Amino acid sequence: MPSIYRQLNVPAYLFFQYLAISLFSAYNAFLIFYFYRDRDVICNMPSVFHDNAVSWWAYSSAAVNVVAFTVYVLTWRLIRARGEALEIEQMRRIFRTIVLVTIFDLSGWAITQTLVATQNFLTLSDDKRLCYICLASIFVNLGIAVKFLVYYFTSTEYRNAVGYKF
Repeated sequence: MPSIYRQLNVPAYLFFQYLAISLFSAYNAFLIFYFYRDRDVICNMPSVFHDNAVSWWAYSSAAVNVVAFTVYVLTWRLIRARGEALEIEQMRRIFRTIVLVTIFDLSGWAITQTLVATQNFLTLSDDKRLCYICLASIFVNLGIAVKFLVYYFTSTEYRNAVGYKF
């Protein structure tokens, strides 16, 4: 697998990576400006998206999560297909890491985006809506934070690098 990565056209690969990031960022900026209303907000991520923009943001983010999940699954299958060249224990560690990262990261995002998308269907006061959004954000933050622990406990190289820095 490293030989495939070495043969990759890096400029083209990075171009498409940056293009996808730029398009999604531009889409988010469009949602913010198109649905903008002059009002006071409490600083949190969904507050910059007014009215229906928060639902559109949640739906598009869910689509990005589906794409990320697909990439994780394809990577897992590619590693599994080329597993004969890897040591069994090394392959098992890689599988475990991919599965755990996928579960924690994408689950956190999926739960948060689902809760954010459904808040428009609920009749809530502004105070309760803020509490609801803050509760929803716990899952994505937990998913992001847990990745460090997954990498730390499943990768000797990662653990050594962290030990070297601290």
